[in-house]
Amino acid sequence: MKFYFGRRRGAKGFTLVELMVAVAMTGIVMTVMFTMFRTSSRSYTLQDYVVETQQNLRVGMYNLNRDVRMAGCGMNLLPALVSGIQVFNGSSWINMNSITATNSSTGPDSIEIFYGDINSGEYDASITQGMPDASAELNVDDTSSFSVNDTVIISDGVTAALFVVSQIQDPPGKLQHNPAQSPFNPPAAFKHFPSGGGYGVGSLLFNFGGARWLTYSIDSVTDPAHPRLVVDMHDGNPPQVIADNIEDMQFFYFMSQGVADTDDPTGNETKITAVRITLVARTAEPDRESLVFNPLTIEDHIPSAAAADGYRRRVLSTIVKKRN
Repeated sequence: MKFYFGRRRGAKGFTLVELMVAVAMTGIVMTVMFTMFRTSSRSYTLQDYVVETQQNLRVGMYNLNRDVRMAGCGMNLLPALVSGIQVFNGSSWINMNSITATNSSTGPDSIEIFYGDINSGEYDASITQGMPDASAELNVDDTSSFSVNDTVIISDGVTAALFVVSQIQDPPGKLQHNPAQSPFNPPAAFKHFPSGGGYGVGSLLFNFGGARWLTYSIDSVTDPAHPRLVVDMHDGNPPQVIADNIEDMQFFYFMSQGVADTDDPTGNETKITAVRITLVARTAEPDRESLVFNPLTIEDHIPSAAAADGYRRRVLSTIVKKRN
């Protein structure tokens, strides 16, 4: 009996060596293809994150730009002696400026903006009787310019206060400002503000229509991994989200009347002429393979030293001139 260990003449197939070479070459090709695919996929994902980041910046800046530009609309049409508008905050009266800044050197800034949609400087009505003792009613000479939910400024020429119309009675010519209608309406009506019996006969009412009182801030508490730009409209509802993954917001104020330009205009809000707004957005997720990116120093905010977190960031800054 004969045994043949070599390849028989004319036999077809692969030797073990050939199979090993083929497997090795296939492995190399697959590794290269997988690496290329992974790199391409990672690049596409990161680019998608960056595009989304830029969109968030544009949305946030659009809203801030619009409202800062409109800040104070209508307030300059009040009697010249009125230095500010008082607003009831639920427990006391506070002064309402067209812009109120809250500056922080250890975190994002915030900004409070107020403006109306008044179209003329003429008053819309005047008080015809003194304030009632326990009623949220104002006796006026004309109710035709008012609607329910209108924001109204009442002034005696020295002080001014804000309320929201809850009901109109015509005749006999009454505007109600029930506290249940708005958190701005004082529970004791205007009998005790200003002191000495409230607003007297002849006090003027200016209709601000759908006035806007807004506070922009950064919410990094609800979801620390995804900070967001929010706006509180002071209507009793939770703040609304304007843009996601906005981690910092800084303001710099240009002043008039010899007041130095500053990050913090506290006490000189009426002298603000323009605002530099800077927003910092970051990608929704960090780049785990390139942890070389750090939080940015913007205006007077210097983030504390920390390990690079891998988030890619984009910055958008603009100067907005205050019209009013």
